[in-house]
Amino acid sequence: MNKAFYPTEFKKVFCGLTSIGFLLASLDAYATGGISGSKLSTPCADTVPAQAMEFEPYFSLAYNQRTLDQSWRAQPLGHRHQGFETGFRFTMGIVENLEAGLIVPLVLEKEWSAANHLTGSGLGDVPIGVKWRFLIQQNWALAWHGGITLSSLKKS
Repeated sequence: MNKAFYPTEFKKVFCGLTSIGFLLASLDAYATGGISGSKLSTPCADTVPAQAMEFEPYFSLAYNQRTLDQSWRAQPLGHRHQGFETGFRFTMGIVENLEAGLIVPLVLEKEWSAANHLTGSGLGDVPIGVKWRFLIQQNWALAWHGGITLSSLKKS
């Protein structure tokens, strides 16, 4: 007996296989910039409502005197390095369950060696991301997110 393959069955199979693929891919995943909830260790599936904009300012401060060599052992830098970054995340709800956004970072770096001097400042790398919530159930939802980072081509 030949049974027809209905669209609802296809959707269940597609969502199941896609979910397994995303779970396997997430084992080696890291944060995607520009999307809502991107700083969480497990990004939420919620998206920014359609035609709405989400704005988030942020800042970070880093200070180090050591770096990792090719064998992943800590080695002294020979000087102190301090980096300050501030910026803004803009995320727009494109349509229902789809958002896109970017982060505009402003970077200020300073090194202390024989001469105490400013080593660089300006626009940092710009991450751009999208998130699509494709499966919504009563108590849970599934979303896909991805993105790219546009390099500022700043020499380190």
